[in-house]
Amino acid sequence: MKPPSEPPAAPKTAAAKLRHRYKQTDVQCLQRRIGPEGTTYYGRVKRHGKVYLKRLGDDFQAAKKALRKWLDGVDEKAAAAATVSEEVRDFTTWGHFADRYLTETDLDVALAPKSKSYRHECVHRIISVWNAMAPENAVDADQLNAIQDAGLIDVHLDDLKKRKITALTQENCQRWAAALVGYHVTTYNNTVGVFKHILQDAVESGHLLANPAAKLKRLGKRRLALSRNGEAGQPLTPEEQKSPLLPPTGKPWYPSPGEFAAIVKKMRSYKFGPCQAAADFAELLCYSGCRLSEGNRLHWCDVDWKRNIIKVDGAKERANSESEIRDVPILPALAGLLRRLEKRPHQPTDKIARVSECRGTLQRACVDLKMPRKLDHHDLRHTFATRSVAAGVPVPVVSDWLGHKDGGVLLLETYRHEDQTVSQRWAKRVKL
Repeated sequence: MKPPSEPPAAPKTAAAKLRHRYKQTDVQCLQRRIGPEGTTYYGRVKRHGKVYLKRLGDDFQAAKKALRKWLDGVDEKAAAAATVSEEVRDFTTWGHFADRYLTETDLDVALAPKSKSYRHECVHRIISVWNAMAPENAVDADQLNAIQDAGLIDVHLDDLKKRKITALTQENCQRWAAALVGYHVTTYNNTVGVFKHILQDAVESGHLLANPAAKLKRLGKRRLALSRNGEAGQPLTPEEQKSPLLPPTGKPWYPSPGEFAAIVKKMRSYKFGPCQAAADFAELLCYSGCRLSEGNRLHWCDVDWKRNIIKVDGAKERANSESEIRDVPILPALAGLLRRLEKRPHQPTDKIARVSECRGTLQRACVDLKMPRKLDHHDLRHTFATRSVAAGVPVPVVSDWLGHKDGGVLLLETYRHEDQTVSQRWAKRVKL
């Protein structure tokens, strides 16, 4: 204690507060804290993920004696809490956390409706793949033997939603991931991400000590090339896995100008449905680089012939999204298409495309022409980007045309498969 004659202590400065740190003593779980008032001893211990801290006094010997008694009480308290926590965890299922994830998804105003729908599809895929596994794959070998020896049948063995969250192990998750590998690589990565997110919620809420799916890895670009021909969301057949119908180099295939012209001509040759309008829409997407939703929002008033640009609305359909208009130059191929289409009667507020999609007609034409694979709407956007990069347009410029916000990072990762002839052409321009 300070003598009464001394003046009151001045307020603690920032430097004095920084000196208030816990330092470990020679006695385990006993720490000291040094400050302007002197040294104070504290008991500090961690049990079942929780940190317990208690002030034990200013005398070292007295703090040592008090530490033993305090540790006994902490152990009893932590054991009781762990028992209660274990009882709570035993009655919590994986479906409970899946429902929580879907509820949070539905209430998130920052997500577009399509993103919400896709997350629901991922959860449904997780359950269907898990439930399709044989019982010997759904549980560990030791668990299966114990069930068989006891003559018991686990009614929730093949139902992931009713399975106890504590019954999921790392081996369970690895077996599930092995059954999911047959899907398109993008579908696999997104589904695994949702699965890990659901289990991480159980970890953060205290129902699991560790995430059993933490070691599941994403598939890389090499696997992506082998699954380009697979339909998104659909598993590859054994024949497709052995013969992916790709060029020998493993590069993703996109049609050349001549091949695309043949596809469009084939689409126009069909006599059923709005095939002419579908062919026009396929050309519009390929020559402008628009996404499907962006192509559906193009109106004649967006075409500016004086500046030779077309205004593309890239805003996604979400509650808090703002208008994201970008200017895309009207390339010669797009100019020819627009000049031909504007000859028919129209108003400035009319849409340029007369149909909202062309996938069915496009894929039928690819099959009839025996193309390496069937194309979809987004492949037309990839074709636009591939040709632009091959023509020598700088990557940041192409990135702006496509509406990317990363300055070309995604473009470099996605279109690094460019032909070696392009690389050699640019190499000849380098002078050292």
